[in-house]
Amino acid sequence: MKRFLTVWAGCLFFLTATLQAGETVLVRLVRASNVPGIDPAVQDVKQAMSDNFAFKGFSLQDQKTFTLPADTTFTLGEYSIKCQGTQRQLKIFVGQNKKLLVNTDVTLIDGKPLVVGGFPAQDGHNLIVFTSR
Repeated sequence: MKRFLTVWAGCLFFLTATLQAGETVLVRLVRASNVPGIDPAVQDVKQAMSDNFAFKGFSLQDQKTFTLPADTTFTLGEYSIKCQGTQRQLKIFVGQNKKLLVNTDVTLIDGKPLVVGGFPAQDGHNLIVFTSR
């Protein structure tokens, strides 16, 4: 019985430590344009952006990270980003100049980028790419 309790306590500790650690989400602001070229900092998400947008060039403008579960607000370039929730139920709000541009609920899949936006910008469009790691 004592051994069972020790194993149970060990499992509970491991589960608690795992839940507290959370997933890390990398959020990148990427400028998409018709000028050919891929910034090495966004090479890992190039396919997701190319599949959804007909641009030839992608360059990193800014990036931030946060952990899940989240209740965080941060600035990414000219955008205000607010994220609330877990990896399975994440609410994402994107604003610019006090105007709400995006209000959506998503599920992030580890390693699979989620591309938000296509916001008009000088010489192209801005994309916001979320990647859970």
